[in-house]
Amino acid sequence: MPLKHLYIVRHGFRSNWLPVDQQLPNPTGVDSDPALAPHGVDQANQLADFVSKELDPKPELIFSSPFYRCVETINPIADKLNLDIYLERGIGEWYKRNRGVIPFPVDHKVMSSFFPRVSDDWEWNTVIPSSVGETEEEVFERCRIFWNKFFPKLEEHFPRVETVIIVTHAATKIALGMSLMGYKNNREFLVAEDGGDGKTTCIQAGTCSLDMYSFDPASQKWHLQINGMTSFLKNGTEMNWMYTDSGFEAGSDEDVAARKKLKDKFGPEPLDSDEATVNTEDERRHGLSESGEDSKETTEAGDNDDGKTGSDMEPTVEPDSEYEDVYVSMVFPPSSNQLEQKSDTAGVPKKSTTGDKASEFDDIKANLYSKGTDSLKKIRISGLSKQRPLVQMHNNLYMGDWSKLVGTELVFNENGGFVTKVDSHVVLHSGKLESHKEEKDPLLKRAIDLAREVQQPRKDDDGDIQMS
Repeated sequence: MPLKHLYIVRHGFRSNWLPVDQQLPNPTGVDSDPALAPHGVDQANQLADFVSKELDPKPELIFSSPFYRCVETINPIADKLNLDIYLERGIGEWYKRNRGVIPFPVDHKVMSSFFPRVSDDWEWNTVIPSSVGETEEEVFERCRIFWNKFFPKLEEHFPRVETVIIVTHAATKIALGMSLMGYKNNREFLVAEDGGDGKTTCIQAGTCSLDMYSFDPASQKWHLQINGMTSFLKNGTEMNWMYTDSGFEAGSDEDVAARKKLKDKFGPEPLDSDEATVNTEDERRHGLSESGEDSKETTEAGDNDDGKTGSDMEPTVEPDSEYEDVYVSMVFPPSSNQLEQKSDTAGVPKKSTTGDKASEFDDIKANLYSKGTDSLKKIRISGLSKQRPLVQMHNNLYMGDWSKLVGTELVFNENGGFVTKVDSHVVLHSGKLESHKEEKDPLLKRAIDLAREVQQPRKDDDGDIQMS
């Protein structure tokens, strides 16, 4: 495979995200096929300046989703690099199955009347998205099949090309990247080889954000080198979208309405900062800042943007409020039994406050004794203010670790309504806890016994009451 580098870009800020009286008519007449807003045009020009002047290596071919906003986004790059634009249906928008209308894009003949650089030298039906919409799993599968067909087709038509840029949509951008790297779905966390930590890092998809993938001949795999870069944009990251954030289509009316609620409740758009991550060793190679600023991960915390994690943030309570709602995002393991730690148990935290298993078990006991244990139906949470909370759900026990998110997660209720945002979550681990060889009882039984001791104080020899 001669192809060495792939850039994947999301389109710019859409005109239908503006107030109704400022929105522009759809140039193509296709449902949900808006032009860019003036701000989106500015983003596209800023992207083109970066790609043409700083990014290395330069794209040799351009492929675009056949929707107007994508072609409009990539057209300034085509002008600056003197390249044609090839339309490709396989990288088109993701539309859900319950959508009333599934838009059908115009072909190259119509699109070239708006953008003369659109070429008819590429057969655009490499993969055709479903005409009745797609599930999240189906858009991932569509992208996986697309790569399998696209690479041989590309090599046949352009055998010497080493670098390609693709412009697409938020959901498709993520699905293309995850399937390209060999992940199993759109929601997996990125591992270290792809610039992630395996726990929290996802592909970022703000407007006009840029990803870069490089092919490793040794492993025969593609790896993410640049994740959601927006440092070249004046306003940084805007309208970021992830599968874990929302049940809405990216940029849909429902998505925009949810963001408006967020803005009304918390102030300015909480995702207006650069959330891009870059693999450090590739910074200078691809025209990035030598200072390394582009490789930093920044997160949004609104008024609490003081660098604290969820475990050490002080709650803010209004003077006239006796209680406040607390929202905690938890990442459950794929499966779990009892929480039982052994020296060879994978995936369970190995270190504790003092570094030994006895003190780790003491932390668990401290959480069990906590007076602040909350109960919601069949979920019990203890030690939420500590670094290692303990969670019981039915008969399953989990030990957690607080982890800072890259960016923020939006919390929605079961009806899709926005509730709040979080910038940290608890990664839960399951397994078995066996800190003392003489303790053979399951932790659940020990937890119940310990809880009973808290409720039943005992007297010492002098008659004084002691708590266990």
